[in-house]
Amino acid sequence: MAKFSQAKRLQNKKFQDLSRSSSGWLFSIEENIRWTDIPNDPARHGATEPGPFRSELYYFLFNEPTKMALSAAGVPLDVVQGMTSIGMFRDGFRVRMDDDWLELSQGVTSGGFFQLRPKNVIGFFEISNELNPELVEKSDREGFVDNPRWRGFRLLADRAKKWSNDSLEAVRSTYDIYKKDVIGQEQESSDDPSNVRELLSKVSSSFESSLSVAQQRVKAASSKLAQVRRRLETDDNEKSLASLQPIEDELTQLVLEFELISKESRRTSSIAEQALDHSDRVADLNSRLIDAAAVGLSARALSHELSTYISQIEKGLGSVKRANRAKQDPRLELGIEHVTGAVRELKKSVSSINPLLTGSRSLKEDFYPLDAINEFQSARLARIEEANVNFQVSGIRGPKIRFAKARFVQVLENLFQNSLYWIAEHAEKSKHAHREITVVVDGSGFIWYDGARGVRDSIAEAIFDPYVTDKPASKGQGLGLYLTTAFLEAEKCHIFLLPDRNEFDRRFKFRVELLGAKVR
Repeated sequence: MAKFSQAKRLQNKKFQDLSRSSSGWLFSIEENIRWTDIPNDPARHGATEPGPFRSELYYFLFNEPTKMALSAAGVPLDVVQGMTSIGMFRDGFRVRMDDDWLELSQGVTSGGFFQLRPKNVIGFFEISNELNPELVEKSDREGFVDNPRWRGFRLLADRAKKWSNDSLEAVRSTYDIYKKDVIGQEQESSDDPSNVRELLSKVSSSFESSLSVAQQRVKAASSKLAQVRRRLETDDNEKSLASLQPIEDELTQLVLEFELISKESRRTSSIAEQALDHSDRVADLNSRLIDAAAVGLSARALSHELSTYISQIEKGLGSVKRANRAKQDPRLELGIEHVTGAVRELKKSVSSINPLLTGSRSLKEDFYPLDAINEFQSARLARIEEANVNFQVSGIRGPKIRFAKARFVQVLENLFQNSLYWIAEHAEKSKHAHREITVVVDGSGFIWYDGARGVRDSIAEAIFDPYVTDKPASKGQGLGLYLTTAFLEAEKCHIFLLPDRNEFDRRFKFRVELLGAKVR
């Protein structure tokens, strides 16, 4: 249990060891979140608190061992999966809902392998007239009227779904680490798909060898037993009993051989299960990589198309300017200035995409962090003004570093986008949140922080892991800080969350160490 209780993604979740209790559960985790800490979701615009309700969701992993257990019990898999659903009840009476009203099927294409799926979950949500009077059923009793209370209920239900998915992924990843660290190298190597076939071959060979030896011993024991039978007919009993002793010894050894066979058989089954499990996870990872590659290809195509259109617009603007020199129309001149400014900002945005595409993202340059950050700020003045944010950069130039400039810009962009989102989110809900971003450059890197509420303790330790985020799915997948970490580590640099806390008692400062890329 220590491995689970100390896992980054399970810390600050009120972990409780239940392995020695009579509950039947291994452990429990819990998280509390205030209504005001739940980010707004455009799909639930205007959501308000729906009132207290309760829910229970049960997840079943229908892997090969589960299917075999069901088959042995004579229970068809489709019967069990046919029972899976999430019901909605008001005062004990079921309300008819769409089959997948909680949208669990989204996890099939966009989520991780160990997440809630329509055919893997059974559970319910329970509301009441007393506590939830404004959750109004439609006249045909097929679902609920779309009002602020219902949108608030969906916001909380979506949050519960997200927390469940994050917890399932965290538990599984922690278990994978446990297998590698505790069970040993043999177990670790069996998780590698390149070793699975070799291991299966070795175990199969050992199994056949053990079986062959056991069969030979059975034949020898049978032969000796036949001799004893013949001797019993001619000799006295004393000699016969003496002859039985080596047979008994041989049979004892035979039992041990069969025990070995049984152990090898179980080991084969375990390795086969791991291979199947790993295959499923690799397939899921490949699916995500394909999605990411598709986005990259789309970005490349869009970048080229935008560059072409920008060139055409600039040519057209040049023609309009030349034509207006004769007329000197002030209204047309003002329109030309507006379009020229918009094109200039669009060119900056496209130029920030182009370096990230294949062929240019690995080109390294020598530069100072302060210069790059100032350049980044200048290129995004329009967005900063639009967000009504005060962006302050201070400090020294920092260490001269050799870094892929495109990746450094992406590190800044990820931090920038993160700050803009949370400033906008928290400024609406708290008068103490400040609309400002601060970057301080020093001799080893820089510190980045903003005036939002900061990072909640329940995710602070795992904030740089993939798919860890407090944002709703429509606003982020939890990959920005993970990619930031990957870009920095590729240059032997690091990012981490400082222990400093703000007025909301949350950690909020990101420290970026760049000495690993310092020019020697």
